[in-house]
Amino acid sequence: MKSVGLALSAGGSRGIAHIGVIKCLVEHDIPIDMISGTSAGALIGGLYASTGDISKVETIFKNLNKREVISLFTDPSIKAGFIKGNKTENFLRRHFEQSEISKFPIKFQAVTTDINTGKTVRFSKGDAVEAIRASISVPLIFKPVVINGRLLVDGGVTEPVPVHTLTKMGADIRIAVNLNNSKSIEKIEKQDYRKPSMLSILRSTILLLINNLAEQLEKEAEIIIKPTVPFEGYLPNLVKYIDKFEEVEQEGYNKTLKQIEKIKSLLR
Repeated sequence: MKSVGLALSAGGSRGIAHIGVIKCLVEHDIPIDMISGTSAGALIGGLYASTGDISKVETIFKNLNKREVISLFTDPSIKAGFIKGNKTENFLRRHFEQSEISKFPIKFQAVTTDINTGKTVRFSKGDAVEAIRASISVPLIFKPVVINGRLLVDGGVTEPVPVHTLTKMGADIRIAVNLNNSKSIEKIEKQDYRKPSMLSILRSTILLLINNLAEQLEKEAEIIIKPTVPFEGYLPNLVKYIDKFEEVEQEGYNKTLKQIEKIKSLLR
């Protein structure tokens, strides 16, 4: 039997679409033997891999309210990032029933970046909360995490769609879920060329770099799923997509549904 691997991309709270992807695969009896996750993909993928129950993951995010989301950001830091991340780590610890990655019922790796060497650092064992906290540490937004003497930030810096990680894990069929795609970029409100702002130019530059890298990395996969969910900034993005949970989740589900027959043919 061929093994199926799922690579879940970075994408902030757009990662809610990953829940829809997994729901669709489960409902259509597609086995998920292993998961690699970057940033939001590490969070959703890790929670699912730790339980094997996507309904539990769905419930966590459905029950979030705006006050809880905003509280994760009221954890100021003056060094290496605006947010310490302690409240985020506490949030994660409340929701992981099993935190040792090597004991997860589904094989899992969290992807991070060593900011000093520029190399991808992957976690297949150890504390899942610590690894995922590092994987979601967007540079300048979150304070980096030190693990084993390495200063780690968001895995999206080097591998926004962690398909290569799946290859290293040994997946026969690799399914890439890329939230950083050209369709999502097209949906973003464009800058006024007469009065562009410095921050909007910086945002667009970073997004273009990540999207271009993501669309190169996805080519290693046999199946590519591209939910269309535009980036709206970090805090506004989180609040907005908590309100639009069902819509974003359904987008992930629908885009996956279109690929189900192709996946089944590869399994046959």
